[in-house]
Amino acid sequence: MQTRSGRLMRSSYEDCGSSSDPLVLSGISVVPDQILFPGDLAVQGTVSVKKNFDGPIKVKVSMKYKLFFWIPIPCLDIIPGLPKMGTCTYDDICELFPKLNICPLKKGTYTVEETVKLPSLDDIPIPFDSGTIKIEAKAENEGKQIGCAEVKIDFELTD
Repeated sequence: MQTRSGRLMRSSYEDCGSSSDPLVLSGISVVPDQILFPGDLAVQGTVSVKKNFDGPIKVKVSMKYKLFFWIPIPCLDIIPGLPKMGTCTYDDICELFPKLNICPLKKGTYTVEETVKLPSLDDIPIPFDSGTIKIEAKAENEGKQIGCAEVKIDFELTD
């Protein structure tokens, strides 16, 4: 298995929800800048919750890769041990990530970190090269949007 590396060129996030949304992504970071395939990648995010939630939090994720135009990434098993990734709908984020231990969601600010083991690029079921990935996540509770965040990651792959 060949190890390839990638470099995180830039990442950005923005809140794509309304000002009245009670769930707000207020920060995200990805470490390290030099990413190895296979290798470890740590993602840390800070979320502000403006009210208590008892019911399930549904999250709809749209993931796209920019080649010359945006190409949707289907919902696939990409990284072993993690839920499917790509353009997916998760009916209850609390059941999906029970070890985050933040559910039921209560009013407050949460910083969560997850380290994932990235597979070899040969094991990822979609071909990609240097470029941009855009991820938009919309959270719902009882059929109403409660938050939206968009993350863009520009990266460069090397041999």
